[in-house]
Amino acid sequence: MSRLFYEAEKSSNKFKSGSENGHKRAKLGLEKIASLVPAEIIATYLTILGFISDNWDFQTREIVTSICIAICTILTPIYLRKMSTPGKPIKVHLIMSTIAFLIWAYATSGDRFPLVEYESSIASIILVLFTLISGAIPLNK
Repeated sequence: MSRLFYEAEKSSNKFKSGSENGHKRAKLGLEKIASLVPAEIIATYLTILGFISDNWDFQTREIVTSICIAICTILTPIYLRKMSTPGKPIKVHLIMSTIAFLIWAYATSGDRFPLVEYESSIASIILVLFTLISGAIPLNK
């Protein structure tokens, strides 16, 4: 079973009502956006962050967190490629999901995200804008 979202072929069904088509498009749009979020990788990242002790010195926490982010960033496209359907387009999906991981990691890990000043309102704005923009990007490449 594929973990990725594959856009359906365009079909013209003139007999469906406008509201029915609109509801179906909205549902597919939400499925598409949700499929871009590498939830398994984000869950792994947050779990590992839970093991990083506040008693560690600042430099050790920064190094371990940075390594965790780097590994999860590298694993995102590798994991999703393994979960894809052979022969289906995945290039754009892998790029978007890797960006999604970094945005979600920043938004969910707060001040633990290394090398960047954390601001919760900025994180929320970036997350909302990325969600809106990613829904408009075709994944058929």
